[in-house]
Amino acid sequence: MDKYNAEDMQTISTAKFQLLTASFYPNKDLDKVRNIAKLVDIIKPDILSLVEVGGKESLNNFNKHFLNNEYIVYHHPSNSDRGIDIGYLVSKDLQAEISFQHYNNDFLDNDIKFSRGLLHLSLKINGQRLDYFLCHLKSKLDKEKKDFEGRNQRKLEVSYICNIIESLKDVKSHIVCLGDMNGIIYKDETEFELQQFSKIGLQDVLEHKNIDIDNRTSYIYFDRGQKAFKMQLDYALINELGAQKLLDAKILNFEGKTLTNHPQNLKEKFALPSDHYPLFFTFDI
Repeated sequence: MDKYNAEDMQTISTAKFQLLTASFYPNKDLDKVRNIAKLVDIIKPDILSLVEVGGKESLNNFNKHFLNNEYIVYHHPSNSDRGIDIGYLVSKDLQAEISFQHYNNDFLDNDIKFSRGLLHLSLKINGQRLDYFLCHLKSKLDKEKKDFEGRNQRKLEVSYICNIIESLKDVKSHIVCLGDMNGIIYKDETEFELQQFSKIGLQDVLEHKNIDIDNRTSYIYFDRGQKAFKMQLDYALINELGAQKLLDAKILNFEGKTLTNHPQNLKEKFALPSDHYPLFFTFDI
């Protein structure tokens, strides 16, 4: 929004909205941005954890122009070469003592950094502590054919995250490790590079709430023959203490209701505000 000049975001046209940026990349479709903002207004989350954002400027603009500046942005530039970052929006109404750090510059055991990063948000609320670890693990793209489906990199990222979480073992904290894991975490079907999460006692909120596997779809992939494959790639993994405080967990549609209907083809998928559905969960603290 480099060329923003006090235009009203509620009435601006899609074409004019695109003209506000001097970036090589276009702005996200205006109707999709508005629909996501409407969803945020409906569910009013205390903490909004976001994946594949265009950086801190994007988060600041989204918060300021579409969310009435009701949130505080926590972000650090990721290592992505595709321009996709991760970040938090935390409600200004949340009465919490907050600290924030990142591990984006840390080197893994292969002397390579996180493919995107790891953002740690620590909160103290009503005398209780919550530690959020937001990540977007290495995708299954392997353009250089050096790491099949990115599995070794993903495993090292998981190992690093688990070591940090284990270092908090003596701290009485509700642990949440969440984000796009780019893989399957479900009982015996858990992919090997993601298995360490369960070994340190982390389990998905949807599993804690016994949500059927058919109702956990956060992403739908269509192959070249337009056959749909329903997948859960997005998770919020919590420890035992967090599970004791967990009230609710579900995949939502973009109207803020439990997801029941899915796109039947690529055209319907591309019409959605995002290609991933939101994962919503509630703690009683």
